[in-house]
Amino acid sequence: MEEWWFTVFANGSAGIDTLFLIAGLHLSHQLWRKSDGQNIMINAPKFLLKWYSRFTLSHILVISAVLCLPILGNGPIWDDVVTPTLRNCRERWWLNIFAINNFWASDTTCLPHTWLLSCLFHMVLISPILLFILSRSTTVGIFVNLMIIMGSSVAIAMVTLMNDLPPAPAFYFLSFVNIKIIWQKLFIQAYDHIAPFCLGILLGFFISRNAKVTLKKTTVLIGWVSAIACNLTVMCGLYGYRHGEQMEMSLSAIYASVHRLVWALGISWMVFACTYGYGGEMLCVL
Repeated sequence: MEEWWFTVFANGSAGIDTLFLIAGLHLSHQLWRKSDGQNIMINAPKFLLKWYSRFTLSHILVISAVLCLPILGNGPIWDDVVTPTLRNCRERWWLNIFAINNFWASDTTCLPHTWLLSCLFHMVLISPILLFILSRSTTVGIFVNLMIIMGSSVAIAMVTLMNDLPPAPAFYFLSFVNIKIIWQKLFIQAYDHIAPFCLGILLGFFISRNAKVTLKKTTVLIGWVSAIACNLTVMCGLYGYRHGEQMEMSLSAIYASVHRLVWALGISWMVFACTYGYGGEMLCVL
């Protein structure tokens, strides 16, 4: 905890938003390419059905494997470890099938780690609508996405203030707040990660419509410096509170509400720069 670089690992939960950003980017680019920028809603049902079938099939296979655990082994602590998981899957398997398991407490759901898939599916459901609006009016589409991003930040700030939560999940052990509350309210809900997803939608939309972008060296330099600064700020911004000092609730709410978006902005520039040939040596790394 004393070394500054430790916060890079302690506050690494923001890294999950890279996935939501890339998911939004991929969905936007895929839908736009298949539709040639026209009639996006016509392809939407087929796209959503295909996505849901893959989502559901993988859940069914894994849940089936879990239900077979009783005949696969035994041991002195077998029941202590397996029984709770088995009970949850027998009683609440349907939460996973309908992609709503992230609305329930994780210790009562089957395969709690699949909250990510359910959360992502909620965003996939609205992605055709967002792209349809963008295809009709770029200005209105950008405005709608920005409103969703702003609404997400406001929601996170309000949840943080109302529940006296710390600024990030990694620092729950420095507070008296139960980790289950932080996990349930500030990590596994769609509103926690919708901002990076919408940013990915906008980035994918831009890339799909612009095959080439010319930038000055100064602009590229500023972009890279800003991106690195954004990511380092998110990673190391809580270093001063490593000994358990209480952050003011207003600051805690601000950090909680924007740090995922700031992280996604940094990653967005990296994707943008590398896509248009401004990645330099980073292209070899990424």
